[in-house]
Amino acid sequence: MQRCCTIRCWVWLAAAGLLGASGRGRAADASFLRGDANADGTSDLSDAISMLFCNFLGTSCTDCPDAADANDDGKRDVSDPIYLLNYLFLGEAAPPAPGQACGEDPTADELPCAAFAPCVVSDPDAISTSRGALRVVPVEHASLVLLWDSKAVYADPVGGAAKYAGLPPPDLIVVTHTHGDHMDPSTIRALAIDGTVVIAPQSVATAIAGGGGAGKGTVQTLANGDTTSVADVGVEAVAMYNITAGRLQNHPKGVGNGYVLNFDGTRAYVSGDTEDIPEMRALEEIALAFLCMNLPYTMTPAQAASAALEFRPSIVYPYHYSGQNPADFKELVEAGDAGIEVRLRDWYP
Repeated sequence: MQRCCTIRCWVWLAAAGLLGASGRGRAADASFLRGDANADGTSDLSDAISMLFCNFLGTSCTDCPDAADANDDGKRDVSDPIYLLNYLFLGEAAPPAPGQACGEDPTADELPCAAFAPCVVSDPDAISTSRGALRVVPVEHASLVLLWDSKAVYADPVGGAAKYAGLPPPDLIVVTHTHGDHMDPSTIRALAIDGTVVIAPQSVATAIAGGGGAGKGTVQTLANGDTTSVADVGVEAVAMYNITAGRLQNHPKGVGNGYVLNFDGTRAYVSGDTEDIPEMRALEEIALAFLCMNLPYTMTPAQAASAALEFRPSIVYPYHYSGQNPADFKELVEAGDAGIEVRLRDWYP
């Protein structure tokens, strides 16, 4: 009797107008478990309750709305908790794949799954935070995307929008400096949506304006040492520059920005183009770092490894390494501190 009453309650809520239609989704590709709406690793009554509270009553949600699409119809509505309750208590069909094991959505729809904590162990490019997983998407050379809490942060996007197909549109874009392998106004215009904020040094803001503007995006300037917050992500502009004689003109001090991005206490450092500068060595509590290494513009693997061993990020990705061997960096870092995880990825697909 109780089981049927539970289902009737859901139907009554729908009839009373307390349940709404699904919201706008954004495609992504994290692994998840369908029906596990509260991301606790199993499907049970609490997930049906979470679907109601999250989707229709405005309370907090996980960063994987796709997991709440229990019947895999590409929408979040009253049919999802009813489907799950029928499976749990009436022996009807289980949620479609991926319902029994972590996996990506085999069905094309607009519901996103930026991250899903119980499946993070199977994602080699994720790091746990207080608000779910922070996922790293290497794109190419110096371009990358960070997905967190249903938000997307793009760093130095270039090369056209097609390189970012299938990823959520950016809430935040950070641009380090004006060189063409880091800044492309046409790509920014193609990616930006209403509400996108582009953080950049003044030199980049001027170049974007002269290159046709940021489209629907809004440009906000930061100088070295300035801070702000966009979409719950803290942003600190840090120095990036050359210090070797004969290279000073490549990246003059004070012109470009590296960035420390704060994801509710998890700090990620994006170096941009820099040498082994004191400001980088002085960084603290960095969970995730992206370090450049190529000559004659930035660092050798040995210089980058020396810096990493000084500020000791928990995880570091060598990137922007054209002409260098990132395996040399990995070997040096691991020999100096086995506690630092070095992730080698193909940044030149």
